Amino acid sequence: MSSETREHVREVAARLGYRASATARALRTGRSRALSVIVPDSSWSWYEAGVRSVSRAAAERGYRVLLHVVPLDLTSTARGKGSSPTATAIADLADLPSEGLILFAPALHSSVQEQAARLGLPVVAVDDVARDNPVPTVSCDNRDGARAAVGHLLTRGRRRIAHLTISPHVGFARDRHQGYLDALAQAGIRADSRLVVTHQAMTPPARIPELEEFLAEGPECDALFTVSDFMAAAALRTLRSTGRRVPDDVAVVSFDDGTSAPLLDPPLTTVRQPYDAMGETAVDLLMRQIRGE
Repeated sequence: MSSETREHVREVAARLGYRASATARALRTGRSRALSVIVPDSSWSWYEAGVRSVSRAAAERGYRVLLHVVPLDLTSTARGKGSSPTATAIADLADLPSEGLILFAPALHSSVQEQAARLGLPVVAVDDVARDNPVPTVSCDNRDGARAAVGHLLTRGRRRIAHLTISPHVGFARDRHQGYLDALAQAGIRADSRLVVTHQAMTPPARIPELEEFLAEGPECDALFTVSDFMAAAALRTLRSTGRRVPDDVAVVSFDDGTSAPLLDPPLTTVRQPYDAMGETAVDLLMRQIRGE
């Protein structure tokens, strides 16, 4: 095709508002310029902030993001056999144009790893880090962040600091609890197991029964470190329902700095996860795999 004809075609295409077909381009080049992101179906705002950062980083590199929402899959956090909703979603990617996958969950379950390997799909996880996890994983420093959160309470003169957490089998909760213990130890305060309140579900109710029982019968506390902002919202309602004033009677510090933190009453003091840096790192790691580096 001559340069004159090529230029004429471009002028006509621009005048008609023609856009090149992404599907046709993928067939010609073998590249879709698309990344898949799997995220749990959860109201926890951490996922929203994380997906936004990944989407922005991908767009800066000329990639689209295909979002896939799956049921909250606690089985993928455990090493096991069989299948899981996350693995099923990965299998379905065989019918979609995608060059790589970012998974907002730990990829510990064998079926998750097997499905990704079967498709030959590069994978990066954004979640907890496990020592024997073969999938590259991006995570914030949960232990150090928790240490800083509790340290903030200590600098404000609080000494009877309770910790509201979830199952220690969940990696980030385990690390944040260790950070809580680290801060107390650095301040020369003996940890009191009676000040640790464990809620058994990932999603808290309007008020937390375990915290209600602790406030009614347990030792007195003058501060509370909650494992996440999601848990903090219910904790604030629980404290208010039992007559505790925040922060006068009980100061509250949390972890995540999701979209809900400034909307709470009072606004929540919380450690922010570095969402932008985590999104950039996850996309960069995936790009390196796609390029075969």
